[in-house]
Amino acid sequence: MARSLFEIPKRGYLSYVKGQSTKPLRESTIFSLLREITGKFPDKFAVHSYHQDISLTYTELYNKAHNIAGALVHLGFKPGDRLAIVTPNRYEWYVMQLAASISGIMNVCLNYAYQANELKNALKAVRCFYFLYLAP
Repeated sequence: MARSLFEIPKRGYLSYVKGQSTKPLRESTIFSLLREITGKFPDKFAVHSYHQDISLTYTELYNKAHNIAGALVHLGFKPGDRLAIVTPNRYEWYVMQLAASISGIMNVCLNYAYQANELKNALKAVRCFYFLYLAP
């Protein structure tokens, strides 16, 4: 598997809270974990959306997310930008979440059922300037 074009420096981009545990905290990004599991199980199914009748292997998921991450960067997104992805339960939400992670974009989780005024207030509260709506 090729090395990612989207290597985010650790400093300034990772945050966590660690409770009491004897196990050390694994310092990994979502994308590094996806890359690792894709290397181990490239042809195993990673995602299946029953209501959409779509299945993706880890390789397909990795490639889709990586390609979308490249498109986001090409569109001018920068690490640290906030992107709200609002959609009902669809596999595309998961792919977009991974693409955002790959490119260092913060995914702002919002409730799909928000009314217009609730959505406006939520976007303003988290200082989110980018919004993606995926229709059902």
